[in-house]
Amino acid sequence: MPPVDGSDKPKITDWITGISTVILVIITMVYVSLTHRMLNQGQSQLALSQDPVIVVEPAEDAQGEVGEFNLTLRNLGLSEVRDVRIYEDYFVSLTPTGGPIRLTRFGKFSVKPDSVIPELALDTSADFKITFKAIHENMKEFYSSDAKGHRMMITRLTLKFRRALDGKEFTKSKAYVIAGHGDYLLDHDERGMSFPGGPSLSDIKQVLGVPE
Repeated sequence: MPPVDGSDKPKITDWITGISTVILVIITMVYVSLTHRMLNQGQSQLALSQDPVIVVEPAEDAQGEVGEFNLTLRNLGLSEVRDVRIYEDYFVSLTPTGGPIRLTRFGKFSVKPDSVIPELALDTSADFKITFKAIHENMKEFYSSDAKGHRMMITRLTLKFRRALDGKEFTKSKAYVIAGHGDYLLDHDERGMSFPGGPSLSDIKQVLGVPE
């Protein structure tokens, strides 16, 4: 026979309290999990609503060796990107007075990227190098020829990359004037400088398909 003095009541109360605590812990865990999932979904939707923002640095000017520069890619957007492919193209512009912009391309054309960065997480950067010493020699020969008109040596970097969330591909371009002895890169537009005596870098960018 169970005791009639109520001595089993504390045990029942403790058991009920223990079960209630377990249930409360489970509910809390489910709530935290759902909240975390909803937060991630919200962040993903926000990231998908905006294009990735990948920039080349230094943006205004870069100093290096002749035909050799160390540059950086930085992810300033809301989504991780992957499979970043960097393509290099080199041109000399020749623009007769009052005439159209003419671009002569130098270097071997290849469908393969010159550099590859496997992934670039949020707010991170990755270094890469461009090297064009032999190409620069050929560009100098053309630049110093007897052809009449305003001239400018240009490098265009084309970036192709995929957004990690959905695999969508994007393209971005960056152009620099090759200045000095081939050891200086300059973006007049980023510096807010004009280039008298011929077309602006902005004009040449339009011909190259480099958006402002």
